[in-house]
Amino acid sequence: MDNMMSQQDRGQEYAQPQPQQNSPQGSISPANGDEKATTGAEVEYQTQQLWYWVEIAKPFAFHNSNLPLATASHLSEIYLSRLPPTNDILPTAHTAITLTLLSTSHLLLRYLILGVLFPLLRQWSTNPTFHAFITHCTRAQRLAFWREKVLTTPGVLDRYLEVLDTMLDRKWVYHGDDRGDMAARDLRSKMQLYLLWKFVLSADVVFMELVMRLDYEPYNRERFHEVYYPAMLPKMMAINRDPSIVPFLVEPRQWPSKSLVEEEVLNRCLALIGRRLE
Repeated sequence: MDNMMSQQDRGQEYAQPQPQQNSPQGSISPANGDEKATTGAEVEYQTQQLWYWVEIAKPFAFHNSNLPLATASHLSEIYLSRLPPTNDILPTAHTAITLTLLSTSHLLLRYLILGVLFPLLRQWSTNPTFHAFITHCTRAQRLAFWREKVLTTPGVLDRYLEVLDTMLDRKWVYHGDDRGDMAARDLRSKMQLYLLWKFVLSADVVFMELVMRLDYEPYNRERFHEVYYPAMLPKMMAINRDPSIVPFLVEPRQWPSKSLVEEEVLNRCLALIGRRLE
């Protein structure tokens, strides 16, 4: 697998998430030379667009529940190095692009937590039987319950992961066929468990830090969004150290991806992140 964050010489090809050869969406080996050349030209064009690097940053933000400043800065450097020499680059460009990557990654995290997990768990908690059960569980029991719930409730994991569709090849992860390719099978299995535990552990933090507050105070959007949400982020960033997920962690550089970002998928993901969160 290519290393997505390996330090490469300025201007060399950037190691994005690894396209999967056996996936129709992820294949980078078209049937004929013309298609291959077209794909190569399209990839070259996309890597010269800022929106592409915004999408590249998403897996890092998802993985760490934060986009590290060093990562954002490095991505900015590589984007600038990909621009044609005819482009005039302002001295402030690197800082401006870094801030853009940080800002859009922040919007991604707000969407995942406040736009997906919080409303979902809040809805589940309106069931008195569910609420009475889950509030008296130990943490281990809660994690087991979230795991069973996401595995038996259609569409839950899809809703959580769809905003990553520009970079993550979910069709390969969940429906790919790699008979005879042990490395691919191992990656698929590990990726499935990684994404499952990411949801389970994130859901538990959101439940304890946000949903449980509704037992003793009414919902106030400003307070939940601007006070409680930022306060819980350190616990979200600690998820990758939890023993439950550690054996299955898949760094963004190893994620199976598509060769090209599809415009329709890009627009759908941007609409998700850009919508107003209640």
